[in-house]
Amino acid sequence: MLKSIRFTVHYWTEPFQNVVLVGDTPLLGAWDVRHGLHLGHLDNGQWILEVILPGDFDAEAVEYKYVLVDDSHNLSFWEAGPNHVLSLKHSVVSNGVVEIRDTFQVRPLCLLRSVAASS
Repeated sequence: MLKSIRFTVHYWTEPFQNVVLVGDTPLLGAWDVRHGLHLGHLDNGQWILEVILPGDFDAEAVEYKYVLVDDSHNLSFWEAGPNHVLSLKHSVVSNGVVEIRDTFQVRPLCLLRSVAASS
């Protein structure tokens, strides 16, 4: 039986930045960063969060993204690329926990430079 999802993401942040998880369910803030879940910082750029699932949680899949915010909860930027999709129906569960290991998706520097140059 699925009891929780443990999200681990690697991203080097500045001292004033925090990583927040948002997603398509109310449990993950319903895409509202103000209601997203803050990850805890380990070290070496690792951030972690374990989300305990309520007994009535019945979603078969969850879409989510990571967002950087500053210490005042102001939005820094959303992770680039498509949403992450976790299929809970087909996940391998160990002791009731699904382990997710992600890398924060960033825009390539050359793309950022070309966008800035065209502005």
